[in-house]
Amino acid sequence: QKINEEVSTKDPSSDSTTGNHTSSARVHPYQCNIRKEEEVKGLMEHTVKAHGRLDYLVNNGGGQFMSSVGDIRAKGWHAVIETNLTGTFYCCKHAYHGWMANH
Repeated sequence: QKINEEVSTKDPSSDSTTGNHTSSARVHPYQCNIRKEEEVKGLMEHTVKAHGRLDYLVNNGGGQFMSSVGDIRAKGWHAVIETNLTGTFYCCKHAYHGWMANH
């Protein structure tokens, strides 16, 4: 599900008392569950369409359950694996096929 809004960010070097300075940086939020391959594919397609290219990929989605191996349930284990490993794989795969393979 795409979120159609653009957020400008305050320049961290600006005077915090006036708040008049903004940077040219823009954030384009796009909701994506990296455990779902079709959503990741849609994210990469949207990114290339919106920005004209994909320069690099930073995989920073991840999670874990603070639990000893004897206490973690299979559901928690699978959630961690699907996010940390499968999600990373989907992002790399669709970044490659969506742009990087040909550029």
